[in-house]
Amino acid sequence: MALPRFPFVVIDMNTCRRDEEVVPLLANWERERVGIVLPSVAHWELTKGKTTGTIHSSFRLLAQRPEAVSFARHPYSLKGQEHFTKRPLRLATIVDHRHTQNIREVLRGLRDDTHVVDPETVLAKHAHWRALLDHENEPKILRQLIGVHRSVLPRPRASAIRSALQAGNTSPFNAYLAEAVGGRAPLAMFLRGVGYGSSMSKRILRFPSVSILHYLALLAVALRWRVLGGGEGAKDDTLERAMIDAEYATIASLGRGYVTRDDGAREVYEAVVSVANRLWR
Repeated sequence: MALPRFPFVVIDMNTCRRDEEVVPLLANWERERVGIVLPSVAHWELTKGKTTGTIHSSFRLLAQRPEAVSFARHPYSLKGQEHFTKRPLRLATIVDHRHTQNIREVLRGLRDDTHVVDPETVLAKHAHWRALLDHENEPKILRQLIGVHRSVLPRPRASAIRSALQAGNTSPFNAYLAEAVGGRAPLAMFLRGVGYGSSMSKRILRFPSVSILHYLALLAVALRWRVLGGGEGAKDDTLERAMIDAEYATIASLGRGYVTRDDGAREVYEAVVSVANRLWR
């Protein structure tokens, strides 16, 4: 079973501010009803600033078509859905309907100049997402995955992958990631090793599950740090920002593309799609 290619694209918060990127997406919505999906972690990004300017600047263009914009559920929530149903996700289950309704109301208010962003509300939301990120402890996970890559990836090959990435060639990066994953049988063994039952491991490997796509994205983020260096001494907030790329890549791999000008984020997304297409072809 191939990747689903649901009718949406993912766009990052910085690219949301660029007319040359957003205007064609809105036109595509009008023409083909290909929507724009924001991962749940975008809540965190939108509330990081000390003022409400981040929200206004990020949503200035999207406010022209509020109905085109949706929020996705968090990958961990989507994994839980897969584990419960043991079936591929549908588009309706990927969308976080409550947050989508809220963001569309905000966008309409910004468009009509009737919405006032309350700084206290922004601070409260920031604290909420800060608590969630602390609970997930993703910097620790990333350090462990970087260590795995460091232990098995020979230095000469790591140098070759780094040189290729710096030259704009992602093929060696994608090829090594595919080798590291190994296929569905080794993945099933890995899943059983981290607590999945044998039956559940087999079921979620029959289709492009968020459980596996998110794992691929985490491996890809860690691999970039391994070959480009710097992971050993990086602070938690630096690694946390890198982990955001994994969520964007996971959600984008379910749709029809990822619009970003961040080379690292795009490389992670393309690696996930490349390996997933090998696993489920």
